[in-house]
Amino acid sequence: MKLVRQYINILPIILLSFMFTLSSCDATKEQDVTPVALDGTWQLIGYQNTAGKLEQNTENINENPIIAFKQGDYGGSTLHNAYTGSYTLINNQYLVLTTPVSTLTTESQWGVKFLESLPQAENYSIDNQLLYMALKGGEVRMVFQKMK
Repeated sequence: MKLVRQYINILPIILLSFMFTLSSCDATKEQDVTPVALDGTWQLIGYQNTAGKLEQNTENINENPIIAFKQGDYGGSTLHNAYTGSYTLINNQYLVLTTPVSTLTTESQWGVKFLESLPQAENYSIDNQLLYMALKGGEVRMVFQKMK
């Protein structure tokens, strides 16, 4: 009987310790997924390789696609089509874009390259109003300018 009383006296301390442990784990998890300033509208400037060379659309500057991010959804337009999809941010660094759904008008080569690149995005960074989206393999990244 004496042993049972000792356990009963210790039980509240064990429960409180367990509750504090659980609450601290949840706080850490929430901090890891806090989004950064990805929301907004961006225009593609081009594709940059690891050497820094920027491939741009030389045919028609008005053809540079636009993408807008807002609360887990993205969408925008190329010169010929509108598109939409959803995205997930992981640890303020990694970006997962679903394959975009778009209207079915014939697309230019630049527009096709852009739409095919979106689901290849792996991570991103933002620096001086520029959004960099690295594509799988790490050889190339898409460069976007923030629009006002």
